[in-house]
Amino acid sequence: MRRVIVALVARVGRLPHVTAVVSPYVRGAHAISKDGTIAFATVSFNEPAAQLPKAAVNRVIDTAEAARSPALQVELGGQAIEQVEQTSIGFATAVGLIAAIVILLIAFGSFIAMGLPIVSALLGLGVGLGLIGLASRVVSLPSVASELALLIGLGVGIDYALFIVTRYREAYRENGGDVQRAIELAMSSAGRAVVFAGTTVVIALLGMFALGVNFLDGMAIAASLGVLSVLAASLTVLPACCRWPAPAWERLVPESERAATRRNGPTRPSGRGGLARSSAGRRLRRLLRQS
Repeated sequence: MRRVIVALVARVGRLPHVTAVVSPYVRGAHAISKDGTIAFATVSFNEPAAQLPKAAVNRVIDTAEAARSPALQVELGGQAIEQVEQTSIGFATAVGLIAAIVILLIAFGSFIAMGLPIVSALLGLGVGLGLIGLASRVVSLPSVASELALLIGLGVGIDYALFIVTRYREAYRENGGDVQRAIELAMSSAGRAVVFAGTTVVIALLGMFALGVNFLDGMAIAASLGVLSVLAASLTVLPACCRWPAPAWERLVPESERAATRRNGPTRPSGRGGLARSSAGRRLRRLLRQS
């Protein structure tokens, strides 16, 4: 086994951009565990990790992984390796996104209404991943921090956007199709609730600092940046998007109601919609009468 490791170290040392490889068998390296089952070899490059060509790092990875066998397990780490193997949208995130699309499509019955929460959340996540990348230059973030931020950000982002879009649809129908008034009402009610909910989530995530575990500090920073990004997208991008598909929203309001609104102006809801119209509302009123 020592012969295989020494040969591997020699091959890696001859690769482009590799200046030196410290073998675990060098005297004074102290890179072998007491039981002799774990050993470390240190690879040095001629450029900082952020400036290394990905092709050069990939050659190191491929060369090292080629030495794997049932008797030898090879693992790689370090900043250069992590930058090449950046976390992408994993299987769990993809499944969650597909499930959200199906559920929203069934609930709304409209591709545009379904797409607004999804687009808002994805835009916020894109910004959040950029902020996490910048934060990684300042603080040490674990390799799974981006994946955690994706999962949490996707969940709360769709939730926040869904809350606002649902209130917007209700207000749009109640006022006969006035887009501006519907957006104002949705943001003044659901928007405030979203701000409170997002702030609470961020405070809860940052509470991991109180545990005193350095590994969790990076996770808290990444997740908080993801939540703040989707929160900002829900409060800015989403209301702007609600203006764009106005013709699609018009199907929610019959032409007779829109004509009456144009003649008489927006009116307050008659009380026949929302909770009063739902079976849950009827059951709630029945329980209240019985009590």
